[in-house]
Amino acid sequence: MNLFDNSLATYLEIHSNSENELLRRINRETHLKEPRAHMLSGHYQGRVLSLISKMKFPKRIIEVGTFTGYATLCLAEGLTGDGIIHTIDINEELNFKLFDVVVEKVKVYEKGNKILADIKMKYTNRDYQYGDTKTFFVSTLFDVKQNNVDLEEINNAWNVENKNRSDVFFPNAAGGTTGIKLTYELKDSETPIDLIFTPTTETEGTETVTIDITE
Repeated sequence: MNLFDNSLATYLEIHSNSENELLRRINRETHLKEPRAHMLSGHYQGRVLSLISKMKFPKRIIEVGTFTGYATLCLAEGLTGDGIIHTIDINEELNFKLFDVVVEKVKVYEKGNKILADIKMKYTNRDYQYGDTKTFFVSTLFDVKQNNVDLEEINNAWNVENKNRSDVFFPNAAGGTTGIKLTYELKDSETPIDLIFTPTTETEGTETVTIDITE
């Protein structure tokens, strides 16, 4: 989002300290590859964050919302020599050879005498169309575990083809992105849950997203 008109933004950037090489690269890569590039702090806002951090000279920083890490690096410029910055972002994205998946939200709640977790994800396909109305993302296994115990999906959000947790299909998703929400019954309300993605391309390893449900 542009807070200023282009001429004012240009003036501010010209009269601000330059980005270092790493920040320039992150700026460029974000605008080339990220559809939400407007969320990037950018040159001027990054210099303001750096100035505030240098004025405070903090030993600890907690940043909520990492995105591509641009603001994180700007804030880190003012840390003490032994300072630490903790950056938190729940929007976990995994990039595989033929598809991407974003874990957008995990909601844990009680219903009756059960502890449930809704897991909201977004898949983006980059290859393999299957038929006229369905997209074949890639052969992949998806498991949810708590304390290394498999959890069962209870809201029947998968298509029939997905019941064996491989060869993932979604209706009306040809050529693009689709969202899905899965619901699992948890063993307890404290133990973290692991979301495990295992592509069966034979060239990619398993990726695991661990969710601390007590936060």
